[in-house]
Amino acid sequence: MSDLSKVKKINSLCSETVRFYIIFVFCLLAFGITYILIRTSPLLDPFLEFNALISSLALNLLGANTSILGTDVSSSTFSFRVIAECTSLLFTGIFASAVMAWPSTARQKMAGIGIAALGLFLFNLVRIVSLFYIGTYTPTTLDFSHFFVWPIVMILLTVGLWLLWTEGITETSQIQKASHREA
Repeated sequence: MSDLSKVKKINSLCSETVRFYIIFVFCLLAFGITYILIRTSPLLDPFLEFNALISSLALNLLGANTSILGTDVSSSTFSFRVIAECTSLLFTGIFASAVMAWPSTARQKMAGIGIAALGLFLFNLVRIVSLFYIGTYTPTTLDFSHFFVWPIVMILLTVGLWLLWTEGITETSQIQKASHREA
């Protein structure tokens, strides 16, 4: 490989990296502004109530005997309110921003966002259920679990899902390129 082709390859890689970061930051800003505008508005209430309902159903399947009223989930031992920050919405927005910035087809982006949104929603349900039991049985550790442990776990999961998605996209792209060369 000549020096000129090495320089072109490096320039191309740098351009792709800069493009990724610009789109990622733009998408994050757009999502962040939208999130700030709707997080306390009634527009989000159906989603919050749905999260409360699903959480209550999961807890009841585990024998917790909870009831819901709007976004409040209560039992005889512990109660909580589902607010925007209690959902997977923030993590899905971060994931979607990274996916939108990554070079891939619209179909790949939509599939990745859809599958990850569902996965993050379900994992967040595990988080809520665990916090209910932590609040019930070891309330002194609730704040630490709620504000430190689970946010770190959710961030790692979000980044991990994105890395898996990018690897899948890269492998698919390489397979397609190879099949075009063979044809």
